[in-house]
Amino acid sequence: MRNSGSLVCSAVAGFSLAASADVLFLVSNTTNQVHVMNVPQVGTPTHVTNLSDPGFVRPYGVNMRGNGDLLVNSRGPCTACVGGGLTVMSGSGCGLSQGPGQTTTAGLRNPHGVAVLGDIAYFGDTYNGRIVRYSLAGGVPVQIGQTTAGVPVNGTRDVVIHPVLGEVFVSDCCNSNNIRRFRIEGDGSLTPIGTISGNGMNQPHGLTVLPSGELLVCNTVSPGSVSRFRFGPSGVAIANGVISGNAMNGPVSSVVTSWGELLVVSHMTPIVSRFVFDGGGAAAANGTFPTPTNGGDSVLAGTLPAFVPKASQSTACVGEEVSFHLVGVSGAAFTYQWRHNGTPIDSGANPSAATAVLTLTAGSSDEGAYDCVIDTGCGSAVTAALPLTVCKCAECAADFNEDGGIDGSDVSAFFEAWESGDCDADVNGDGGVEGSDVNTFFGQWEAGGC
Repeated sequence: MRNSGSLVCSAVAGFSLAASADVLFLVSNTTNQVHVMNVPQVGTPTHVTNLSDPGFVRPYGVNMRGNGDLLVNSRGPCTACVGGGLTVMSGSGCGLSQGPGQTTTAGLRNPHGVAVLGDIAYFGDTYNGRIVRYSLAGGVPVQIGQTTAGVPVNGTRDVVIHPVLGEVFVSDCCNSNNIRRFRIEGDGSLTPIGTISGNGMNQPHGLTVLPSGELLVCNTVSPGSVSRFRFGPSGVAIANGVISGNAMNGPVSSVVTSWGELLVVSHMTPIVSRFVFDGGGAAAANGTFPTPTNGGDSVLAGTLPAFVPKASQSTACVGEEVSFHLVGVSGAAFTYQWRHNGTPIDSGANPSAATAVLTLTAGSSDEGAYDCVIDTGCGSAVTAALPLTVCKCAECAADFNEDGGIDGSDVSAFFEAWESGDCDADVNGDGGVEGSDVNTFFGQWEAGGC
């Protein structure tokens, strides 16, 4: 029930994947294990093995880092529901070893879902009413912060990251049947920014972000359904229908395979319901398969974590320094390649293009979109693109077309930019393109310069 990613691993837990197959990790808080299943695109899924660890005590949340580490969030023994912790099962390239793992606790009370952003893990500490942040840079999780504002107390279930919007979504199953939204700040901290509600949500648990950016919400009340939300240009959530049927019984989590099929895990019965999407995005039932036990959270091997880019600014003057960076990955042993309009930036000319932070001195040719390709060692991911507009911001605009002379062609060039709202026409530097810029331009032009 994670953000989408491509299948990149060739071996997990000591076995090889078949062609066109994914490995499904499915937690069980009744067996205290993570069940591993091989799910081919064509053919019958098979149960391969079980992962165990002393830290698995009523496990609920599961996710996978880009380096192949499996993160399992346990709720702990429910004596006043105090305890639980985050266990890391170390990966090796794309492989995974079984235990003993590494477990940490911090006065947790009934923690649930876990999301990964580079070197940061976020998970819902349900009965404490907070989202805890852990650093994974050193292998062993280290608590680095928490968020309490806007966090549902007792209702927190799943946590997921929307890599395009740069937000964390948290499902609130028991208080208001909605999804809490948090903006990810540059340091990885979270700020509450609102909620998503309606569209048939009823005890929402598992959250998934499709490659299209659509949010899926698993409603666990039996027989249950999956609510769909798309997002408008301003980030407003728009109800986009509901998926139901196909033997779903208390759907608790979902994942999207590398070939685009939706797998919905039921909690009330040991079954996974399969759905395929047509060209218009409609979901159609595609059969079911059994699981070793009633399901909980799930993740696919090779599902890459979210990477959220931030920019120091979206508009810059020629000659001004601009930076782009990735939230929460400063210590990650990943490789980076920043791109401008889809073309890799030469790291020989700009060494920062091969780091987690791209810096450049803005020139007119630097206007465009910037994204980053991250190689995690187990696959690659591409961030959302961030736009940069570069303005002249000239102190003297009389020679507007910069041909060395002040004549009528400068007037034509200025008005072409002014009428289109081009920031180059903001010759008075007040941040807007309006009539006062005309006055400033002609004052300089008529004077023959500045």
